[in-house]
Amino acid sequence: MRRSPGTPDPYNRERTVLPWLQPLVISLLLLPIAVISGCATSLSERGSQVKVLGSLPAGQEGRYEQLGVVTCQHEQNLASLDFNKEICERKLRNTAGEKGADVVVIETVETFPGTATVGAFMIGITYKKR
Repeated sequence: MRRSPGTPDPYNRERTVLPWLQPLVISLLLLPIAVISGCATSLSERGSQVKVLGSLPAGQEGRYEQLGVVTCQHEQNLASLDFNKEICERKLRNTAGEKGADVVVIETVETFPGTATVGAFMIGITYKKR
């Protein structure tokens, strides 16, 4: 039996989307994107001036004064190892910049298993030009 328009369905068979469901579903779908992009460490003004090297330039070791050691450990779930390494490198550059360094030489790069990713651990030595 058909009912007339506007008459309530006595058996509650109408298919309606709950008003709160659509925003919830959209939020849950966008959350991983927001987390990955929102948690990314950006370079500070000083950190962007710090160069990352594998070693000091040959023959120019005497032109640099060693300032100290910087370390970073970063694991972000659902992110790639390359992404975690990149974030760790930015953190090293920012920390080196805060110490007044011009160069950070990466001494150690290690990986470790995370919850839903592979994390990165880095050790660097900071140097300032004399």
